[in-house]
Amino acid sequence: MSNLRPVIQDLSTATQDEIDRFLTRMIAEWRQFRFRDENLWEVLKEEFENWEKAHFEKATANQRRDFRNYLVSNGVYMTPTPAGSHGDVSDQIMEALSAQIYHEWTDEEFYSWALYSNGRVRMEINSAFNPQDPAYHGLNMQKEDEKDKEEDKRIQRGLVDHQGDRALRNRLVAACSGITELEFALYRPAETSEGVLNDLYGALDQKSLSKPSSQYHQRMNYSEPTNQNDILMADRHYNTAPDFGRQRNKNRSKLVPSNQANGSRNA
Repeated sequence: MSNLRPVIQDLSTATQDEIDRFLTRMIAEWRQFRFRDENLWEVLKEEFENWEKAHFEKATANQRRDFRNYLVSNGVYMTPTPAGSHGDVSDQIMEALSAQIYHEWTDEEFYSWALYSNGRVRMEINSAFNPQDPAYHGLNMQKEDEKDKEEDKRIQRGLVDHQGDRALRNRLVAACSGITELEFALYRPAETSEGVLNDLYGALDQKSLSKPSSQYHQRMNYSEPTNQNDILMADRHYNTAPDFGRQRNKNRSKLVPSNQANGSRNA
């Protein structure tokens, strides 16, 4: 594996860039070969046998943290430092290197590292900010959520289009548009929301009181049948509107002279 990584001839004269590239390459190799737990710890001790704390301190802070986090997340134990302290990452790495036997994790240690990781997130990600800045003290999700709600209320009060009765009236009209039963009520909507509501209530009441006409009186709405033999009508005259046949007989009797009608009856 030694020919796959950058070679450091002399650790005492190695530059920051050389140290960073070497640590990055080691992480890539370990990930490729899937070293974990005790195997990773053994490879760590073998590859960094001659390293001291000063050598790790030459690397950038982000590179040291990435190297430490990779080791811990893959089973190499290091004592976590309190979230508010300024513990040295190099000391944690040297602790793993100086161990004589592989450290088996306990449930309490898993829990401690979980608390450590969650507590260090803001300080390590926002490392560009001054951690002593009072503006970043006491921040939590509940306070920020309450602050956002108050800010939203303040902004909404400044939006004129969302104030008063006019906005409510427009929303009612827009919400009910396209409903067949309410088209007449919204043909010329009232100027106030109360007036629009009254018109809508009236249209709904009128619709609920009206009785639907029978299908017999809605023949013009029937779809065109494909088979004339399947038509079943109550009227004696097929394929005609209701009462059309009786009305035709009445009109015909009016056109026939009375004497012809009497003659036909006498005959």
